[in-house]
Amino acid sequence: LIASLICLSISSSLSLSWSVASGQLSVEQSPEWRGVSEGQNGTVTCTYSSAIQSLHWYRQAPGERPLFLLMLFGKGSETQEPNFTADHDPGSISLRIRGLELRDSATYFCAFNRGTR
Repeated sequence: LIASLICLSISSSLSLSWSVASGQLSVEQSPEWRGVSEGQNGTVTCTYSSAIQSLHWYRQAPGERPLFLLMLFGKGSETQEPNFTADHDPGSISLRIRGLELRDSATYFCAFNRGTR
């Protein structure tokens, strides 16, 4: 029996509004790296320190361009992948992946829009 290991590498991507925002902005993702067995569920979390208008999750496999996974805005969300869902709490958003497959081995990015002031 050979078990396949899926690697989830996490990276932060900041997207600021065109105008200079006042105050300090902080974004953090966790865990930095996680190995998960095929078929299991995985979760990566993005925490942020100031109000956001929308948040986007992307996946980038080695040698590939980033692929859009999910967008959260207000109380709604939009996704092209049925196995990807998000939980939104004040200050953090978790990307949940059900039934991980080898093709899910990638670097995951969160990017957000703070809106304009």
